[in-house]
Amino acid sequence: MIILTINIKRVIFILCSVFAILFVMNWATVMQSMSSDTELTGAVMYFYKAFNFQEEKNIPTYFSVILLFLSSQTFLIIRLLDKFQVSSYVKHYWTQMSLIFLLLSIDEMVRLHERLGYVARYLYFVRVDSAGLFKFGWVVWVVPMSMLLVIFGLYSIKFLMRIPNHLRIGYIVSGGLYVLGAIGFETISAQFSTLNEAEQLYYYLSMTAEESLEMIGIITLLYFNFGYINELSIGDADANGSKP
Repeated sequence: MIILTINIKRVIFILCSVFAILFVMNWATVMQSMSSDTELTGAVMYFYKAFNFQEEKNIPTYFSVILLFLSSQTFLIIRLLDKFQVSSYVKHYWTQMSLIFLLLSIDEMVRLHERLGYVARYLYFVRVDSAGLFKFGWVVWVVPMSMLLVIFGLYSIKFLMRIPNHLRIGYIVSGGLYVLGAIGFETISAQFSTLNEAEQLYYYLSMTAEESLEMIGIITLLYFNFGYINELSIGDADANGSKP
């Protein structure tokens, strides 16, 4: 018997608080960058690299990695707790989601999609110094990735119809927020990246929206996963308690 209860309000409050702090810190770096006429140096540069959403392997990146890894583990826990689920399809889906989010957490850390983007640009004969939409290497993957996303969505319909209604709504909302940031605003950021310095605010706005929507989407997902884990754990305890 596995009994696991999570103080959802406390955990989500902590995650939202961390996100809010990082959001404010990111905007502080944006204001620094836009108000400075010279290149950032010293402690100011360290602060910029540590908190700006655009930078890699900094505090916001590690927070995103933690969120994705937590999501992976919650799906795995659900798979272990949901032993009364008779459908092998649903059981396998929980496992698949756990693996997908584990890969997403690894990708967030090593930025694999950007490295593959440079390879794709070479294969698609897109110049490395291309501006606008193709400035970010991974954008050339938007069309194939969008097609895969549609296929995955169709594959997930059967799963969504077999889980509780509140969980289905939660997954659709959280998935929509994450995709809107990861694909929608990432593409917009690439378009704005070539604007002149006077118009760079549009780029910073889209970049901030991109990362924020991804984090909010995952926190929303965790909220519903934590709630379902509590439901399964309590149900398991009640089932065992009712045995003679």
